[in-house]
This record gives sequence, structure tokens and C-alpha cells, in this order.
Amino acid sequence: MKNTLHYLFLFSLLLGGNHVHSQAGNYFVTGSEWKVSLINHVYYPCVENETRIYYLEGDSIVGTETYQKVMRRGSKELRWMGGSVPSSACTYTTSSYNNEFVTLIRQDNYKTYLYENNQEQLLFDYDLEIGDFIQPCYVYTSGSVDSLEVVGIDTVQINGEDRRIFHVEDYHHTTTYKVVEGVAHFRGLLEPLIVLPLSITTMMECYGINGIGEYSFSGSESCAFNLGTETITDNDFIIYPVPSDKLLRIKSVEGNSIPILVTIFDLQGKSSETVPYAKEIDISHLENGGYILNVQFDNGKSINKLIMKN
Repeated sequence: MKNTLHYLFLFSLLLGGNHVHSQAGNYFVTGSEWKVSLINHVYYPCVENETRIYYLEGDSIVGTETYQKVMRRGSKELRWMGGSVPSSACTYTTSSYNNEFVTLIRQDNYKTYLYENNQEQLLFDYDLEIGDFIQPCYVYTSGSVDSLEVVGIDTVQINGEDRRIFHVEDYHHTTTYKVVEGVAHFRGLLEPLIVLPLSITTMMECYGINGIGEYSFSGSESCAFNLGTETITDNDFIIYPVPSDKLLRIKSVEGNSIPILVTIFDLQGKSSETVPYAKEIDISHLENGGYILNVQFDNGKSINKLIMKN
């Protein structure tokens, strides 16, 4: 009997590999939306803020495979953060885009793929256990194959399905990244997991279905996917002085949107603290450098600002 059980175990490994999982859920449900914030501070103090919303729209057949079309809509803001007098090349401007084709994606059990430049690439492999390393893929091309290790796994319900949250550390064990099975990593859906140098910062804000939030990466209960005329801009919301060594002062023009929470992220996307909104925020305890200040409003909207601590 012992030998029989041993052979059955080896046979199961040959059939299913080392990881024992059931069939993966449906990662790309019709109506899926991913909201990503981007801050480009390459030319600081001229900073570009962008909100991207990816969504699915229809199918496309390539060869024998059926892919779903990933589209994108969003808005961009260009702002000067160097003082009261803006650079002539960086005056405050806003723009928007809609129905922009991005790529094709498909799911094969725990693996996701995209198709672009006439070839298929691995987008991400979610077949992971504690001790596994993230394999090179479309969103992770930098570093060695043993650089990012899964050190913890939680579970969350998304659209009625159990999904795993992978906590991943770099080989220095100094930075922890969050990857949610079938959704995205903490930097975005298609955005690089690691960006070197840290000149462009992206944050995956939330995932939803048909405009209703299913999972928030920032921990906020609200998640708005509309980019309507009620956009919150610098005209409504000002932070000064930048840079600052102790206190940040926040000026918010009264209107339909009321700020309720403030979260400070480092440029790796890790949250340092969340506090109730106040007109003054103490940052004296932070190390010198750049941070992202995220303000959540009562209507589900949010705005990100690049701040500097000196």
C-alpha cells in the first residue's frame, strides 16, 4: 500500500506539476476596468499627471487563439511645481483621450498573454506559491529570475471568486510588492513592475466591473471610473510649499467634492500612512526624497500630487 501511494503521488506530480490548484477563475470578465495613476517627474519641477482606465471591448481572433481587445481612456495634466512662477514650457494644461486601442490579451488557466508586434508574450504567470520567484514576462523584464520572491499569500473575494494576493520581496528584503491574482500588480495592468530609474511612478488604484469597484489597491472603499466634467484639478486643490521640510498646507476650494482621506506613498508605491484630511499634514518624520500624496474624496474620486521632503 505504501508503494502504491508513493506511485500515485509521483503520477499526480507528473500530471499537474508541483503546485496543486484547481482551474483558475475568469480573469478577464466582460466589463472589467483597471484604473492606473501615472506621475512623470523626469523634468521636475514640470510634472505630468495622468489617469489611465483600461477596459475590454470585443474579441479578436489571431491564428487559432481568441483574444480580447484592451482599450484605454484617460486624462492628462501638466503642472509646474517649482514655485509661484511657472516655466513658459510648463504652463498648466489638461487633455483627455478615449477609445484608444492598446493591445490584445487572453488567459490560459493561470497564465495571461498579450499579442503585439505580431507575436505573443507572457503577460504574467499567477501559478505561484510561497518560495517561488517571479519569472520574466512582459511587465517584469528587469533584474534576474531570482530577484523577486513570493514571501506571503492572502486570499480575497473578487466577483464571487477566491483570488490570491501575493506579497513579493526583492532579494534585499527591503521592498514588498503586491500582486493580485488575475487582476494586476501594484503598479498597473501593463505597466512595468520595476522601473529603473524611478523617473516615472505608476500606481494601480483599483479594479472594477461595469464601473463598480471590486478591489482597491490603496485600501480605499471608493473606486470611481468616470472621467467626467467634475474632474478635480489644481484649480480646486493646491499643496504648498513644495518642497517642504515639516508641514504641507492643503488648500481645497469648496464644491461638490469633499476631501476625506490623505495617503502618502513612496515612489515604490508603498503606503506609509493614511490619515483623515486636514489643512496641514506633518511630513517631518519622512526621510528626504519624493513621495506621492493621494487625496480621496467623498464621491469616490481621488487626486495624486508629487511632493518633495527636504
